[in-house]
Amino acid sequence: TSKESVRFIGHVDHPWIATKLIGVTCHSAADGLIEVDLDEFDNFDFDLRTANVGVIPYKVENNKLIAENLYAGNYEFNFTESNDRCEDQSHKFKISQPKKVKAKFTSQSDLSKVSPNSVVQFDNKSLGAHDFVWKFEDQIYSNVAHPSYVFKTSGTHKVHLIASNGNPSCNDTTVKKVTV
Repeated sequence: TSKESVRFIGHVDHPWIATKLIGVTCHSAADGLIEVDLDEFDNFDFDLRTANVGVIPYKVENNKLIAENLYAGNYEFNFTESNDRCEDQSHKFKISQPKKVKAKFTSQSDLSKVSPNSVVQFDNKSLGAHDFVWKFEDQIYSNVAHPSYVFKTSGTHKVHLIASNGNPSCNDTTVKKVTV
């Protein structure tokens, strides 16, 4: 199966606008970035806007406009020649929203009690994730998407699933009890 990238990184090549985009890491995160090379904009006034917020803050370093901590959404780089002989022009960018990560799983133990020493198959139903860590009762770990496990003793055992999109700060955990 193919993995989604943790962050979308794009370069927009316009006849005179060199741009770097870095998408957000997690659903609803504010860590996207737009960087515009200003080499061709010596005699221009410019700003960066969104439809919802209007002008957004940015800094200029090493002749680059840098807007950081951006949410997913549509952005517009507006520029006008300083002597005002030209019309306003703009270039649009989009920072994509990654899917929300939600850890979910089922097993045959959801339907009935499991006998000791029988194999329990776990069916991973997680959303927006491609990396998984399972933790079983005796500190046994697995990174297989759909593992199986043998519970050797009777009782109630906890199974933990951590689902992630590859970014350590973008994960979700669920815990279920298995009765043996």
